[in-house]
Amino acid sequence: MPFCPSCHTEYIEGVTTCSDCEVELVDEAPSADDDEEQVVKDDTVFVALRTYPTLMHAEMVAEILEDSGIPTMIRSNEMFGGGTGMGMMSMPRVEVLVPDEYEQEAAEIADSTIDAIED
Repeated sequence: MPFCPSCHTEYIEGVTTCSDCEVELVDEAPSADDDEEQVVKDDTVFVALRTYPTLMHAEMVAEILEDSGIPTMIRSNEMFGGGTGMGMMSMPRVEVLVPDEYEQEAAEIADSTIDAIED
């Protein structure tokens, strides 16, 4: 089965490109050791900004960043998008990635967003 080397999504046979990341799929599932801090898409280097416990948290931050003009990608090890972590050997890890040139600005926005949620 083909896999996306960026987001680790598994695809059915015959699919050649990840619909989310728009990168070429690979034949073998990437191992946990293969995770890289950055992803390249359309000649833009995306770096991991923050890790969140659920897809919902990451999508909320990503939406706020995109509303501020900062492109985002989400990389997740969540299975089926459930986000509960129940029955899983490890806790879900959902990362928001941003272009490296926006990293500082995005970090400030992400931190203030989480602070506002926790208040």
